[in-house]
Amino acid sequence: MATTAFFRQGLQGMRLIAMAGGTKAGKSTLLRALTGRDAQTSPRASEGELTFSNCRLPGGEHATFVDLPGESEALGALIAGAHSASTALVAVDGSADIPDTLLAQVNVLESLGVTSGVIALTHATGLTDEQLDTAETQVRELLSNSVFSTADLIAVDAPGNLGIDTLMASVERVVLATPNPADHRHPRIWIDRAFGVRGSATVVTGVLEHGRISAGAKLMVLPALRPVTVRMVHTHRSSAESIGAGERVAVELSGIDPIDIARGV
Repeated sequence: MATTAFFRQGLQGMRLIAMAGGTKAGKSTLLRALTGRDAQTSPRASEGELTFSNCRLPGGEHATFVDLPGESEALGALIAGAHSASTALVAVDGSADIPDTLLAQVNVLESLGVTSGVIALTHATGLTDEQLDTAETQVRELLSNSVFSTADLIAVDAPGNLGIDTLMASVERVVLATPNPADHRHPRIWIDRAFGVRGSATVVTGVLEHGRISAGAKLMVLPALRPVTVRMVHTHRSSAESIGAGERVAVELSGIDPIDIARGV
């Protein structure tokens, strides 16, 4: 699928944390334990869709976790979700074999610019110390040539709240030590969702990778080369006059229909 993006101009913002892992790693339950809320997705979401969960880190900074699809065929959604992240949380089921797709996910994350992260070894309750040691060894060996080779690895069990506070503290430490993606002259959004709303407006969602967007801005949708006008901008469920790079945004547009917008890459 072709690249879809906007262009116009710059600043920095909230932290985006990509969450990778297999389909049975318990990512949704882990996110609920970390953020205290269910992830947000489209009412028409299907397998392979991205989901997002906003929260404040213990120190008060805004962050958004994006739960990346674990299916190997959902590459476009994975790229759309992780493209603006510098940090990742990798969830691995400690009670089962490591899925073949995990290393491929990590390779994609690195190619998109992820430079740091934390590993959560899930479903840890009930595992013996020997089983935990074996699982950790396998994960370390698999990721030994990646940016996660020396990452914190924390055993957790979300339903029992085991290790959740330790995991969140580790995530915050890594996030604060990792610079946000560099800003550039023109704004750019990697779109992960497009849908129609009241009247004739179209809403797109994604992370503003660089630049700044304001109501009234004239933008261009690629690859369709369609000029559009920003009617409203939203972040954290609230409207804003202007939003800078690093924020997850919902942008209400005029001049284009959802069917004419491609997602991600």
